[in-house]
Amino acid sequence: MIALQIEDIKVFMNKMFKDVTFDEFEVISMFISQIVTFTVEGALNTAFFDTDEQEAIGEQKYIKWADLKQTVMPLVKGNKTPTSMKIVFAISQKSKLNIVLKSNTPFRPEDVHGFYLNLYYESNQLKVVTGTNYKLFSLDKSVEKYFDDSIIRFFNKHEIPVTKIET
Repeated sequence: MIALQIEDIKVFMNKMFKDVTFDEFEVISMFISQIVTFTVEGALNTAFFDTDEQEAIGEQKYIKWADLKQTVMPLVKGNKTPTSMKIVFAISQKSKLNIVLKSNTPFRPEDVHGFYLNLYYESNQLKVVTGTNYKLFSLDKSVEKYFDDSIIRFFNKHEIPVTKIET
């Protein structure tokens, strides 16, 4: 787990809402506080989809950011910024598989529930905290370290300036 301070919130928000940078991330949950608090639970309602759509979704359990960002954008854009916002992103199952396999660790993909990015916006500060959810207990944090390093590389690749917060 690492905590990062986003140095340029405007750049980050442009990448999040106007670019495809975060489109493949899945939204676990979201809270946006402004005049009222908006809550989004990202679990897909499979009853909403017909058979063909269900086949196309496959094993996806949560809505992709690409499918939600246009709905959310009006809530954060405007004359007044939200007082606070929290988004929990998960990487896709395909990305999870790649992270675990590339990490050269003893972990197998089935040992990890998921890898997460927790975004917190409040008091004109935006922080990101990574998270790893294991299916088993282990003192070995090597796959988590690999994921954390991957997130820093991701931000660098997409020219999102961050500073590591010492915990």
